[in-house]
Amino acid sequence: FIAWVVFSVVRSAAKAAGELEKKQRPPVGPLPKSLPGMNPDFLEMLRQLERASRGAGGAPEPHPVPASGPRRLPAPAPAEEPEFVEDVKSLEVVVRRAEREEVSLDSASELAARRRRETAARRERPRTEADHAAFDARIRAEPDATAVEAPKLEGAQRLRHALIWNELLGPPVSLRDDRDATSR
Repeated sequence: FIAWVVFSVVRSAAKAAGELEKKQRPPVGPLPKSLPGMNPDFLEMLRQLERASRGAGGAPEPHPVPASGPRRLPAPAPAEEPEFVEDVKSLEVVVRRAEREEVSLDSASELAARRRRETAARRERPRTEADHAAFDARIRAEPDATAVEAPKLEGAQRLRHALIWNELLGPPVSLRDDRDATSR
């Protein structure tokens, strides 16, 4: 029951605050005198602009601006000459290039294909024992560029490398039993 009383008091206070706010809030939308055609300050500014333009060009006032009531701005007078003419050269110029001569690579490709076929035909013969022996002798006579010599290590360096290789090649630490740990 107490909760209901508190809830109804809070609800009525919120309702009263909302009504009070509505009364204090200004009306939505522009005020009647704030429209551009009805504001006297705006009309005075238009008169001053027209007087200044008449004074500069010496032309008579095209449309008088009355002092009261909604107004429409006068339509701009059609200009005889454009206000600004841009002096630009067009970049859309047709470029004339010399005609390219046709180059046919068919003859060069035919020659290359014929050379490949002839070279393949020379190699496409049955191999004999003498061919195999000659090839073996030739490759054994050439120095091996891929061979790597073991580094020259001394004392502590050799021991350090041996321990590293033992760790790398040995069983993982999780699979080692206690005997391996105590033997070290």
